Amino acid sequence: MRFSVTRAYEGLARLVVRFRWLVLALVLAAVVIVSSAFPSLGSEVNNNNSAFLPASAPSTKAATLAAPLLGTEGRSAQIVIVVTRAGGLTAADERAIAREIAAARNVPDVDSVRALAVSTDGEAAQLRVRVAINGFDVASAKTVVNNLQGTFSRIDAPAGLQLHLAGEVATLVANQASSNRASKQLQLFSILFIVFLLLFVFRSPVAAVVTLLPSGLALLISTRLIGELGAHGVKISDITQVLLIVLLLGAGTDYGLFLVFRVREELRAGRTPHDAVRHALVRVGESISASAATVVLALLTLLFASFGFYKDLGVPLAVGMAVMLILGLTLLPALLALLGTKAFWPAKIASGQQREGTWGRVAARLVRRPGWTLGLGLVVFLALAAGAFGYSSSGFGGATNAPTGSDAAAGNAALAKHFPQTTSNPSNLVFAYSSPVWEDPTEVSTAQASLRASGRFTALAGPFNGSGSTLTPAQYSELHARLGPPNRLSIIEPAGLNVPAATYGAFAPPRSSSPPTGGSSSSRQAWCLARSSQPRR
Repeated sequence: MRFSVTRAYEGLARLVVRFRWLVLALVLAAVVIVSSAFPSLGSEVNNNNSAFLPASAPSTKAATLAAPLLGTEGRSAQIVIVVTRAGGLTAADERAIAREIAAARNVPDVDSVRALAVSTDGEAAQLRVRVAINGFDVASAKTVVNNLQGTFSRIDAPAGLQLHLAGEVATLVANQASSNRASKQLQLFSILFIVFLLLFVFRSPVAAVVTLLPSGLALLISTRLIGELGAHGVKISDITQVLLIVLLLGAGTDYGLFLVFRVREELRAGRTPHDAVRHALVRVGESISASAATVVLALLTLLFASFGFYKDLGVPLAVGMAVMLILGLTLLPALLALLGTKAFWPAKIASGQQREGTWGRVAARLVRRPGWTLGLGLVVFLALAAGAFGYSSSGFGGATNAPTGSDAAAGNAALAKHFPQTTSNPSNLVFAYSSPVWEDPTEVSTAQASLRASGRFTALAGPFNGSGSTLTPAQYSELHARLGPPNRLSIIEPAGLNVPAATYGAFAPPRSSSPPTGGSSSSRQAWCLARSSQPRR
């Protein structure tokens, strides 16, 4: 069996060396094709960890229950446009808001746009945009968010009027952009750090570039392949993006060192450059393949994880390692065969230059005292592992705040300032009843009082006090019988109703806060927005 494996690597080595130019051309062609045909990995990254929860998760079941109020799961999402002016909105501002509503309705995938609420200080207004996309589909969400932001500059807004996007979808898109920037910074830092180490090891800029180049191209190809997987339903987290960079650059450089050092040894042993590459690939190819295959199989075991966040790490990272192995066994030896001894410039590689070196002497001493070496290693690594005992998980909610300086951060801040009972990322508590709530609203009132008394929430906004003014259950039933469902009423009281402004504002779409759908439910359910006084777990 071993003989047949050796023969296989001998055949691969002969083909790679003989068709070295073709190998290089095929790899470069693959880079061009995947870069132009497949989406980038960054466009498919989802920073909302809730997207990785299984259908059996309690929060997923709750989302299904809340679908009549919050929109059908996977088919619709909501974005809030916050319009503000210091000192109060003017008549000209109201006309601009009307133009913004008209412009937003023309954005692709937008189902509806409506004025939702005006703050009690008169300085801000909310517009709710319902879009026909999955809120977890970051690529589609990014397109809609960008298109909505583009309407702000086209409505001829008066000077001083500010428009921002807010809410979970806008925050998700802003966090994805921030994650992509961080990923690029990590990639650049990793490459510079590895180049520095390779220059220190080889003392040759050419050898450093040759060793790192396959890793860089493998990373470029892998990100596009994984991006295509994301476009076809595989969920990609920002952790996948980070781990892929570290894994491919680290493992690829490691495998490259094996081959490059072995080629240098063969050259110093007197072989020609082509023979040196062939012999080196046969000697280390099996070890590299076994190492990469072990990593791939280990990553694929994540498919058995019940938690989707970990399960969805397996295939993308395994694909990256497979691409890295292919380029490590083809492109790197092809480059070494093309360059020959020039790969180690400015050093001159000549026959008979073999020498032990410092690390050879260190290795010899360690091997002579294996017991001491093992003991010292155990002490060092156990000391490092001891730090894990003090680790505690901080939760799994993902980033709920938009990055500083983003449009979503400004929108969420304006939402919190002018609509203090609203939050851009509320806990939506949904209660289902067997009969319409307006027939016996005391049940909802009792539930809301119980929640408030629990001490677990800093703010509650329910169907009886969404605007800051409070209705009694009897008033709610009476107003429902007289005016109909509140989510069908305008935020401005129509003439002739003769309902006190505070009472109308508490029943109609609220003026200082709003539920996700712009009013309490007219179905057999009731909503309640809550801000927790304790950190989420």
